[in-house]
Amino acid sequence: MAGHSWKTPSTGKHRRRSLDPSFVNNPPSLRRLASIVCLLTILSLFWTLAPGLAVGSRSAALATAHEYLLGAGCGNDGSFDGSVQSPVSTRGPANAPVTIIEFADFECPFCSKVAPVIGEVLSAYPDKVRFIFKHDPLSIHPHSFLAHEAALAAGAQGKFWEMHYLLFANQARLSRDDLIQYAGQLGLDLKGFRQALDSHLYRPLIETDSAEAKGLGVVSTPTFFINGKRLVGVQGLDVFKAAVGQVLNPVQPAVSAGTGIPKLGPAKEVSIGNAPVRGPKLATITIVEFSDFQCPFCANAVPTMRKLMEQYPDQVKLVFKNFPLDFHRDSLLAHQAAMAAGAQGKFWEMHDRIFGNQRAIKRDDLVQSAKDLGLDVAQFTSDLDSGRFNPAVNADKNEGALLGVSGTPTFFIDGRPLVGAPPLEQFKALIEAELKTPSGVGKAGQVSAVVSRTSATAIRGPAASAQIQTPVTVKKTERPAEVESPTKGPASAPVTMVWYSDFQSPLSPKAYELVLHILNSYPGKVRVVFRNSPLEFHAEAMLAHEAAMAAAAQGKFWEMHDLILSHSNALKEGDLISYGQQVGVDPVKLAKALELHTYRPNIDEDLAEARKHGVFGVPVFFFNGQRLDGVQPLTVVEQLIDSKLKLEHVAISDR
Repeated sequence: MAGHSWKTPSTGKHRRRSLDPSFVNNPPSLRRLASIVCLLTILSLFWTLAPGLAVGSRSAALATAHEYLLGAGCGNDGSFDGSVQSPVSTRGPANAPVTIIEFADFECPFCSKVAPVIGEVLSAYPDKVRFIFKHDPLSIHPHSFLAHEAALAAGAQGKFWEMHYLLFANQARLSRDDLIQYAGQLGLDLKGFRQALDSHLYRPLIETDSAEAKGLGVVSTPTFFINGKRLVGVQGLDVFKAAVGQVLNPVQPAVSAGTGIPKLGPAKEVSIGNAPVRGPKLATITIVEFSDFQCPFCANAVPTMRKLMEQYPDQVKLVFKNFPLDFHRDSLLAHQAAMAAGAQGKFWEMHDRIFGNQRAIKRDDLVQSAKDLGLDVAQFTSDLDSGRFNPAVNADKNEGALLGVSGTPTFFIDGRPLVGAPPLEQFKALIEAELKTPSGVGKAGQVSAVVSRTSATAIRGPAASAQIQTPVTVKKTERPAEVESPTKGPASAPVTMVWYSDFQSPLSPKAYELVLHILNSYPGKVRVVFRNSPLEFHAEAMLAHEAAMAAAAQGKFWEMHDLILSHSNALKEGDLISYGQQVGVDPVKLAKALELHTYRPNIDEDLAEARKHGVFGVPVFFFNGQRLDGVQPLTVVEQLIDSKLKLEHVAISDR
């Protein structure tokens, strides 16, 4: 596990992974130039041969070029020496048959969402998969570049992955002071860490990764290459397992990255109300899009949707819903501007101008666009300054949250959700499939197109929405609901690892990584028991734990746990309901459980047990009753488990 020590095949001893000193000592300009020359040389080879290749052969050639760059690497002097990627951002054995490369951005919400999935993939294939993290900070994310530098600075001190998880768990807090605070939490040498940030010591490495991404045609994050085959966007564990399985067992059907039909979720009720509509009112298929005017993926989807509607002029209509993301600073005003233009009959014209130039969406830019569109500028500026359309934008965003929308773009095709912006051919395949479906009846005989023309903002109407907002005090006499403590591993395992955790603790991602590693290293020998221990000064932790236990009652604790842990900076009630929907939890039952605090007694019971054992912080572990505080080095944990297993073996022998 990168960032921790690992055993070398020859000696069995532990070594600490660190950056190649020769890389640091060379002048940044020479490194950058050499890397780019190497990359361009390889890509020029590809493009020289590409015109004479069939489409499939071109893909194979590009994959080969990519694997050659990965396997050899551009040396600091322009030669190939195998050191282009830093070992601190690599996990898994170097000789693994499957290599997954991810181009990621620490400020991208989709990258944050997929991070725990990658952890599960590595847990499922501990000896078969190598994972390489590549740095590709997007220009629209102002704090991302420094965050990537911080991760590499932490990696130089053996803590890349610990910082990696902290950054993804705190995407709204990535200022320089925040990064230094995280370094302190991880016990790093702060002087060296600050010097690395201030001198931008690791910026050339990040620029090299970004140049590689550009050369490979990467335009969005996350983008994966699985043994050279591209996979774009947030993917579920099943998709990664299928892709890995295809490499390990080629007779399995391959995962299609660009030509397959994306899987739609179950139908949901989505209101249209007075939202802007493009296309015929009586269209057969309704596509509702929750979008953000500052999101580059939403901008990429605009020409796709335009072409789709050109090819299905009578069958498809598009409904626009506002979903400005909090970390896009100019997005909210842009949405208000589009709505203000819509009040003067020019919504789609303003929509197209904003997406056509996302770099020009400050107030003055928007006012200039209003002038160019021939709007009443006085009325337009009055609408902006008064916040006239704030309620409408917020209503869309609240509706999206209740429907499970957590990123943009998210589409609902006749009520069935689709996250991300797939290529035109995939959209066409989805439309064709919908057109072949009998009207109103889905594959399972259920209503598949559930699109409401009312202005309801809740999953089951206004009443449910009102109930969600009303807290109820739990009486101390109430008994815990019937739900067992969440566990991983067999009940017969000789070692029980009790884990006290708090979803809002910055150390929880690190602790979870340790837990997963232990389960993989000791299959069948360790059982993990999760205990709720939300700390009082973490304001949103208690409700998050209640939501996790409510999910546990529906058999979805660990799925909910992983999603909450990767979004620990967004744990409001609406966020938790959204996460529940994403993992398949009944949203109405979840909302009711949070309203009534149904599972608060379960958490109180865990807290009482924690206090009884002197647990007042997190994480704290007990291995067959022996306590271990904090996230200790892997070797310490392994030695403790080995001693417990040895004692168990002796006890069995004595019998």
